[in-house]
Amino acid sequence: MGITKQELHRAVSEAALSAMISIDEVIDEDNDVRKYTSIPDPHAVQPERVFFEQVTKEALVKAVERLPEKEKLVVSLCYFEELRLTEIADVLSISVSRVSQLHSKAMLRLHGAIMSVYEHL
Repeated sequence: MGITKQELHRAVSEAALSAMISIDEVIDEDNDVRKYTSIPDPHAVQPERVFFEQVTKEALVKAVERLPEKEKLVVSLCYFEELRLTEIADVLSISVSRVSQLHSKAMLRLHGAIMSVYEHL
């Protein structure tokens, strides 16, 4: 090998003092070795999140389409036109409490529709 026995023994001794670890293993504060298959990117798009957002949007669109007309109108005025309940009451010529009732019923129906979709996933 082109080295003396003494150089070989020194190289073997130095190698014995070192430890080889994988770059996939991290030693934490307690000297425990933990294996990582990947390092998550906090800015990366999470496919499961995109999927659930898409499913939720589709379920909401279908559920809003199935609402009774007055409830659909209240939801539209509230969330798309951004009117307050008092303004919606004026537009529809009904009491604020009736607008509140219609809004509550619509929210319960929409919540039920979303929950039904997630139960089937």
